Amino acid sequence: MQVRDFVSDPWNIFELCNAIVSETMIMPETLSLRKTVGRVPMGARIFRVIRYTPRLNNLLKIVIVSMMHMVDIIWLLGILLVSFAIIGVQMFAKLRDGICIGTEMNFSSFTNAFITLFQVLPLLFVS
Repeated sequence: MQVRDFVSDPWNIFELCNAIVSETMIMPETLSLRKTVGRVPMGARIFRVIRYTPRLNNLLKIVIVSMMHMVDIIWLLGILLVSFAIIGVQMFAKLRDGICIGTEMNFSSFTNAFITLFQVLPLLFVS
C-alpha cells in the first residue's frame, strides 16, 4: 500500500488524526485537556463500525428519525405549558399563600407559573 492509496480513503485520514490526537494526549494533564479533547476521537470510531454493519446502520437511522419526532413532541409540550401558565396567571394570580401555594410555587407571574407547571409535570406520569 502506497501513501497515495492511504491518503485517498477518508477513514484512513481520520484514523491517522485519531492516532496523532491520542498520542499528544498521553502527555501529563494540563488544564484537563487530555480528558476532554482526547476522548472525542476515540468515541468517533464507532461510526466506522456503523458504516460497515447494515443492521447498526439501519438502527442508527431509526434512532435519528425518532429523535426528530421527539423534537416535535417537545415543541407541543412547550406550547401547552405556556398556554396553561398564561391561564394560571389569569385565574390564580390573586390567591394568598397557603398550604399548597407558597412564595416559590405560585401563579403570581408568568415565570413562577411556568416553573410551577414544569415542576408538577413529572408528577402527572407517576402512577
